[in-house]
Amino acid sequence: MGFILSIIINAAVILIMAKLMASITIKSFVTAIWVALIIGLLNATVGFLFRLPLNLVTLFLLTFVVRLIVTAVMIKIADRLFSGFSVKGFMPALILAIAMAVAGTLINMF
Repeated sequence: MGFILSIIINAAVILIMAKLMASITIKSFVTAIWVALIIGLLNATVGFLFRLPLNLVTLFLLTFVVRLIVTAVMIKIADRLFSGFSVKGFMPALILAIAMAVAGTLINMF
């Protein structure tokens, strides 16, 4: 149940950030759910392979920063996979990753 709630919350964050930022566009809520699902799956698989060596290089001192950067890269990959989702630039992807991390942290607190 937690995974489904996480996907729905991330989809809502994607929609809200698309309304707030002109450089992020999304076609519909269904597309946002698919994008959130793909970002989650990419983070769990490919993202782990990116995070592990980066965390080793930084001696696990910058784990949160590494996770944000890798999530932003996964958002850019999802941007390439979906025609109804667009993020113009790396900085908006990083801001979206920060917003998703904050929303996830707030949800996990309750």
